[in-house]
Amino acid sequence: MKNAKQLFDAAVIEADSGDLETALGLFKESLHHSPGRDSIIQNIAACYLGLHRAEELLTEIQRWRDFGWSSPTIDLLELRTRVSLDPDDTYSSSYYKYCAERYSTHPTFVSIDALLLKRVGNYEAARKQYRILKANSGLTNEDLFNYSVFNLLAGDIEEGIKYYECRPSIKANSFQRFDQTFVENSTRTISFYSEQGIGDQLLFFSLMPIILRNSDWHFRFYLDGRLLDLAMTFIANEYEKRVRFFPADQGVQAQSREVVRYGLCSLGSVLELVAPGALSRELTRRKDSRIFDLSRTPKTKRSGSLRIGVTWRSSSVSTGALKSAPIEDFFEGFMGRDLDIVNLQHDASEVELEFLRDRFHSRFDPCDAYDKANDFVKLTKSIEKLDAVFGVSNSTIHLAGYTNTPTFVFVPKVGQGRHWYWHPPETGLRWYRNVHPIERAADGKWDDLISKSLKLLNMET
Repeated sequence: MKNAKQLFDAAVIEADSGDLETALGLFKESLHHSPGRDSIIQNIAACYLGLHRAEELLTEIQRWRDFGWSSPTIDLLELRTRVSLDPDDTYSSSYYKYCAERYSTHPTFVSIDALLLKRVGNYEAARKQYRILKANSGLTNEDLFNYSVFNLLAGDIEEGIKYYECRPSIKANSFQRFDQTFVENSTRTISFYSEQGIGDQLLFFSLMPIILRNSDWHFRFYLDGRLLDLAMTFIANEYEKRVRFFPADQGVQAQSREVVRYGLCSLGSVLELVAPGALSRELTRRKDSRIFDLSRTPKTKRSGSLRIGVTWRSSSVSTGALKSAPIEDFFEGFMGRDLDIVNLQHDASEVELEFLRDRFHSRFDPCDAYDKANDFVKLTKSIEKLDAVFGVSNSTIHLAGYTNTPTFVFVPKVGQGRHWYWHPPETGLRWYRNVHPIERAADGKWDDLISKSLKLLNMET
């Protein structure tokens, strides 16, 4: 029979391999042999949350309490779990106040509190919490990334990039793992096996030219079919000698340390290694430039009606509902204007298409000659022919960011539906130089947002 340590070590191996279900069982068995041990409890919680079973974790936490186990770890795990289920309700709950009174300086509480402050748009207060955490106990990699995001959201490029790039150093001529990225210094090659959301991957690709212009490193990407076709069309030809692309399954089969999973947060590490200062310089340049580069958008202000692409829904399981717009409200702002409407929504239902035909008649183009969900190349080329794109945060908006087409993305002013890379307009920060975020309050009218966007488009072009 294995002892607690052997079970724990076996569970860690399973967790590292991605089998969270098996790891969870082993961690539980280890806890049975070593009751109440915080490190095991934390790993059990991580497995539950990784499996998206937060409610089961709350039940498990209650069982631990029934056993008489009590510790700051258990209290703060419950807070973190409640936050994952309902952040807004948790922030005003008596349990949050209870934790705030008892653990105001505890690193875990400070980290949770900073994320909650971000949700309500108080970026300065969130930054203050992380400064406290950094001074008292230091920042984990996740904390470093979050702290950089808060700085960028507050418009502080220098501080944001400093911590965006602050990652464990890479030893010369060796493999070093951090943020799910491996780097081979001996051949100056970085290889990625892609498994992130489409939007994050496209954002990474859009920044690749910055890296390539400022370094002599080589890159290998292992991508799924949609992204592979897109990358081969728009990136491979320009940088064919230094960037290579392969089907994702080749990366899986290779099982090589050179074929790695990446998260967008590791971009800071890559830039720090191969092109220090490049991202900061680029963001500063974009901050001081016009929103839309007129020399690269010759189709705007042409004679006749503007041809506008639209996308109103995100299919994200976790945040889609928070980002999406009701179709009736969204299109109210386009009514009565001299516009041709082109559908870019890949999963538009027949009911929605009929609604748009009824509203815009012959001035509506369903754009249904190809599969918009899977043919990113044709979708991108369609976007390039438009005068502008209007939509909510989704993969189509990221594709638009990969073109030179003026694009407006409507984002919640605060909350989980607003991703970190859509910065407040007043900061001037733009990860895509042609994409302009338009903030909407919870009670804001879509008609006003569309009017504001069209006015800005006319002023800029």
